[in-house]
Amino acid sequence: MALNPSKSSCLFCKFVHTKENLLYEDEQVYVFNDFRPKAPVHFLVIPKRHLRDSSHIISEGDLVLVEHMIKVAKEYVKSNFKQYKIKDDMQLHFHKPLFTMVKHLHLHVLVGPLTLGGKLFFCKCMSNDPKMFTRKHFY
Repeated sequence: MALNPSKSSCLFCKFVHTKENLLYEDEQVYVFNDFRPKAPVHFLVIPKRHLRDSSHIISEGDLVLVEHMIKVAKEYVKSNFKQYKIKDDMQLHFHKPLFTMVKHLHLHVLVGPLTLGGKLFFCKCMSNDPKMFTRKHFY
């Protein structure tokens, strides 16, 4: 579960606790709209359990959690945005650890054409493969 917000300065942990901007949640993840959308549909999927970033994915359980985040993202788009095709219109991105503004692992889900800002931002500091930034000894 997420950290107690009174003991954490993590903005996303506070979202989980207060149900801020909630779109969907289950036992493991919380989904909410991005406050600065870079596409017609732009939301984040975060684990309820605090993980700082993809470099902190260090166990098999962490990797299962990331796979669940991706599954939830795809299912949410499929259920709520039928006008888009997941294969053609959806992008999934994790921050490279050095470029993470909020120190809580999060998956950006973008559907539809990116804004100009989105094109610039997501080509420089993101990856669609979280394994790229995990600790090498894990793999």
